[in-house]
Amino acid sequence: EVSYGAFGLSTAVFGPVQLPGAWEDYFDPVEHPQGSDVWRPANGFYQACATAADALIAFSSGQSLVCVSQSVGDEQFAWPYARPDTVSTAEGVKSIGGVSMPFNWEAVDGRPIHATLSHELGHNLGLSDLYSPAVFMFNPPTQPRNLGGWDIMGSSGELPHLSLPHRMLLGWIDESDIELFNFQVQVPPVDKVVTLHPAELASPPSGRRHVAEVRVADGWNYYFEYRKRQSSQFADQ
Repeated sequence: EVSYGAFGLSTAVFGPVQLPGAWEDYFDPVEHPQGSDVWRPANGFYQACATAADALIAFSSGQSLVCVSQSVGDEQFAWPYARPDTVSTAEGVKSIGGVSMPFNWEAVDGRPIHATLSHELGHNLGLSDLYSPAVFMFNPPTQPRNLGGWDIMGSSGELPHLSLPHRMLLGWIDESDIELFNFQVQVPPVDKVVTLHPAELASPPSGRRHVAEVRVADGWNYYFEYRKRQSSQFADQ
């Protein structure tokens, strides 16, 4: 849905396998950006998983390795976390997008496993978190302007789509569907009506655009998009 059919995903499940060490050999307690203490995969965690599963997995056939761990009670569970890594396998040294997940995530956190895993896979596509640090508006100063539930990289619980700037970054938006206002070269005032097509739907018809981009300076842009839930779709409801 979110890529308008441009990006496909195939998966396979392997295991379970047993790691030889204790919990603390594979996870480090760290402070999450939002303030709580969580268990993050330690250096060597993905290598340990790859070694344990080497006889089961053809590592050349995939790009992401999702390691799902048992938890130790309600306190020690693998906080969802993604980072790139290299692992040595029987096929040689492979670059992977590593993801660590607990098997009982919904029980310990409340968010659906598939929603949070989608967020973590977003990191493997090169996308950053959009929830920290909090960016505040000037008036009133306590109102944050982070995207929150409008982008799965901001909040995954209700399974939003990616915002259109992220889809642009991933190459899923055709350049002709962007209405560009570049004030580095255009002289204001500019007076033009732009009719936006719902972000959930592909291929805007003639006279509509997916997104309006206002380019103010290098690294400083505003983006306008129109969101409208589609009953036939699974996400972005």
